[in-house]
Amino acid sequence: MFFPELVGKRQWNELIHNASILQQEIRGIKVYLLPSQDVVKLFRIKRIFSWSFVYPYSMRFARNGKRLRARGIPTVQVERVFYCHSIRRHGVIYKLMPGQSLHDLLSNETPDPQLMTELAGFMLRLHAKGIYFRSLHLGNVIKMPDGGLGLIDIADIRFRPWPLTSNERARNFRHLFRSADYSQPMLAYGYRNFMRDYLQAADMPPGQLEKLTRALTQQGQNWV
Repeated sequence: MFFPELVGKRQWNELIHNASILQQEIRGIKVYLLPSQDVVKLFRIKRIFSWSFVYPYSMRFARNGKRLRARGIPTVQVERVFYCHSIRRHGVIYKLMPGQSLHDLLSNETPDPQLMTELAGFMLRLHAKGIYFRSLHLGNVIKMPDGGLGLIDIADIRFRPWPLTSNERARNFRHLFRSADYSQPMLAYGYRNFMRDYLQAADMPPGQLEKLTRALTQQGQNWV
């Protein structure tokens, strides 16, 4: 179990000295890349009286990484969890995961069918292992140098002791196709094509496969 270490203002300034900004939003910087190739990811506390104040997203992030690896899913390796009062942020530090995001690899107009088929199979693998990744989108899936796929930005994941239900799988399809900044290649490839790839890889009894097909088809009415 990771417990946050306290980082003072001086330590924080030394940590991010000469760092590059990887991601920024209106409320501030979210992700730094250090000269050491370590990544610093920050989490803000949205409300004082919330569960995230007691159990911050940084700890969830570290825990989720450990649980993903235990289920055979490649992901980032957290080295440190911290809290810095001077910037009022929780954070994690991990090694940059080698590879490229599918968002960088896929064209918005003519997405690579082979890569889409790999994504469908990877998504099926997550679902079969009981992994419900609410933040699933093309920017959070990495194509690694060995050709496999892995996950980053893993704070928002639920783990089931059994495979996901048909309705949970259908809702995860919705996340993938509704992500505002990353869904265009998915839409260009087509919901029906992606659903076909997913179902062809599924190893299920006929009754379960029929139920899953109905759930995915119903969900896909918004995109076909």
